[in-house]
Amino acid sequence: MADAAIGGKLGIDFQTYKNHIGVFALPLKTVIFPDFLKTLPERELRSGFAEVIKHCLLSDENEWNEIKKHDLKNQNWKRLIELSAIYKTKVTASDPKEKGERKLLNLGHTIGHALESFYLRTDHRIFHGEAIAMGLILESKIASRKKMLSEKAFEEIDLCLRKIYQPFMPLPAVSELMSVIRQDKKNKGDSILMALLTGIGTAAWDVEVSQAEIEESFNTF
Repeated sequence: MADAAIGGKLGIDFQTYKNHIGVFALPLKTVIFPDFLKTLPERELRSGFAEVIKHCLLSDENEWNEIKKHDLKNQNWKRLIELSAIYKTKVTASDPKEKGERKLLNLGHTIGHALESFYLRTDHRIFHGEAIAMGLILESKIASRKKMLSEKAFEEIDLCLRKIYQPFMPLPAVSELMSVIRQDKKNKGDSILMALLTGIGTAAWDVEVSQAEIEESFNTF
C-alpha cells in the first residue's frame, strides 16, 4: 500500500537475481485499506515499514522525527501510508521511466537488493524490508564518510533502524555481493552509482561509490 502498489513498476526475481524481469504497467485501480495491516505477522509489518522509513528519510524530516518516537506497533499507520503514497505518486508521475528523480527511490536498494540476491542462493530467507533496512544503514554510512550526510544524522538512522530490525541476518563479505552490485540497473559503465542521503529529507542520485567505500561501511556495521 505504501510502495509496491504505486508507480507502475513491476519486477520479479529470476533464479538468484532480484527483480531482473519486469515491466512498466499502471493498474486500473489501487485500493489502500490500512486495516489489512492488522492481519499481518509482525515480521511482515516490519518488512513493509522499511519502505515507509525510506520515504520519510527522502522527503519528510518532521515525519521521520515522529517515527523515532514510537515502536513498531504504535506508529500512525494511516498517516504514514498516506504520506508515502502521496510522495511516491508525485515522484513517479514526474519521472515514470526512472531517468532522474525517481532514482531516489532506490535509496538503500543497491546493497539491499544485493543482500536479497545473496540469500536467494541459500536456504535462509531474508524479507525485502529487512534487506532494505540493512541497505539504508550501510548506504547512509557511505554518505556520512563522503561528508554528504552528517555523522549525527547517520547515528539517528543507525539507532532507529537497529531498534526496529535487530537481530539482522548475517552480513556476507562484500566480495560475495560485488558481482550483483556491479550489475545494478543504476550503474553506468564500470561506475557504481547510488542514491545517497544529503540530509534527513534530502538526497542525491547517481553518486559514484567505490568498492573500498562499500567495504568500509560493511566493516563498521
